[in-house]
Amino acid sequence: MAYGKGELASLWGARPLEDNWRWSNKSIVDNSKDKNAPQNEAAFNEAPLTSAFFINQLPSTPKATDSISKVRNFAYYQLGLIYKNKFKDYQRSQDKLEALLKQSPEERLILPAKYNLYKLYTLQERPELANQIKQSIISDYPSSQYAQILLNPSAVLEGDSQSPKARYKNLFEAFEAAKYQQVVDGCNLEIVRFEGDDIVPKFELLKASALGRLEGLSAYTARLNYIALNHPNSPEGKEAQDLLENFLKTLENESFQTATSGNNFKTIFQFSNKETESIEALKTALKAAILEEEVFNLSLSEDVYDLNTTFVVIHGLKSMSGALGFAELLEIETAEITDKPFFAISSTNYKTLQIHKNLEKYLKEIKN
Repeated sequence: MAYGKGELASLWGARPLEDNWRWSNKSIVDNSKDKNAPQNEAAFNEAPLTSAFFINQLPSTPKATDSISKVRNFAYYQLGLIYKNKFKDYQRSQDKLEALLKQSPEERLILPAKYNLYKLYTLQERPELANQIKQSIISDYPSSQYAQILLNPSAVLEGDSQSPKARYKNLFEAFEAAKYQQVVDGCNLEIVRFEGDDIVPKFELLKASALGRLEGLSAYTARLNYIALNHPNSPEGKEAQDLLENFLKTLENESFQTATSGNNFKTIFQFSNKETESIEALKTALKAAILEEEVFNLSLSEDVYDLNTTFVVIHGLKSMSGALGFAELLEIETAEITDKPFFAISSTNYKTLQIHKNLEKYLKEIKN
């Protein structure tokens, strides 16, 4: 019964109990309707729905139109990749990427769009167009990964029969061991070796992380952009886009806090990566001194700063003065340690220094 009443109300509305209740011109009372609806409808009807009205709604400022252009360009690029990789509709993919390049897109889109067009022309057996765009990539972007692939594709394809997952596992273990340059070089080879395989975006994301550790936030951001552009439909591509839009914004500030603020500090010894013997000698001496210290729970690490620089780091000091006076704190008298230059830094500032690779800026600030 309740169902029937509900159906009746939904079909005919809440009509008064009287003759000829089904006539369409009868007044309908529906208390469930929004009481503001008549006013809203009247307001809408009063709007000047002319061509001029709609034209005035279009964005006109340079900032607004530029933003729309960027969205359009990125959409064209993504469509080009979707048609190529997912639907194998090479002609539509080509149309989108060619249209993109005619729109004078931002620089980050040009090179990957050209490389994908090269692949499309090759797949469609159009050698003249393929060679033309190949030469454009090599001449305009000679140091790019794409140019290296085009110049010497066979060199990176040699290798054993190890599975993609096993190769990725090996490189991930190298990453955890802070062998970042080895990871970058290895990923470059595997990306070309397994081109078209679903594991390629994983190698790309691992490479991005390694480059970030070596070169800082700007390099990491550039690689994430590349992944988001070239693998938009993969989990890694979506993760890269999410990192770009959300997480990286929290890391943009490269300013250091007041040098003495905080309660967790480090003492840093700086070495060239080539000074392996000196690094090991210092680590051995420091480990012996730290083992005898029983109050502060100190620890030691060897950290990569960049491609050419390694830090030996004492962790767990409680103040700037303590970090600067670590030798006295640890009762160290060995010249091998005390004669080696060092600097002190808070944990917060050390994080900033590693993210932005701005060591010179920090050293200059603490001297002033």
